[in-house]
Amino acid sequence: KLPLVWRGALIFAGAVFGEFVLIALVGGFNYHGCAPRNWLWFLERIALFVPVMYVLVCAKELRRGAADIAAGRENTRIETKHLRGELLRHGEDLNNIRAGLTRAVDERMKSERLKTELISNVSHDIKTPLTSIINYVDLLKKEEPENERMREYVDVLSRQSERLKKLTEDLVEASKASSGA
Repeated sequence: KLPLVWRGALIFAGAVFGEFVLIALVGGFNYHGCAPRNWLWFLERIALFVPVMYVLVCAKELRRGAADIAAGRENTRIETKHLRGELLRHGEDLNNIRAGLTRAVDERMKSERLKTELISNVSHDIKTPLTSIINYVDLLKKEEPENERMREYVDVLSRQSERLKKLTEDLVEASKASSGA
């Protein structure tokens, strides 16, 4: 459960210690007067520690940025000015993924708004003549036509126009609900 950098440092220290013990067991160190090769081995390990820690710190930063992107934090930007080589390319790729996701979300939202506007406009355009039809059907009903067939036709027109009105209103409500309005 240790953080990545500490885990890496401990693994590196363990490997150096294991190597030290192994060399000491096979008699590779000169215990009489500290030979220069013993010091060179220590200096090499210290010099190796710096790039290992650099890679671990960069990996930690890349991992944090990737986790933020995966969590949907759109403002996350991975700082790449201290990264080099493959780590730099990986950081740039993660930033490009973030930018692509943001662009896709923006396009999706724009599409949803346009869809809602289209449905609202079409519904309004349908409602205007539909209101006229309903009003004229009401006028015909008030005239109380003597012909039985004519009354049936007016009743059918009345039912169907009310049904169309209800469908249009449901369409507008469904559009608003799907867009979150």
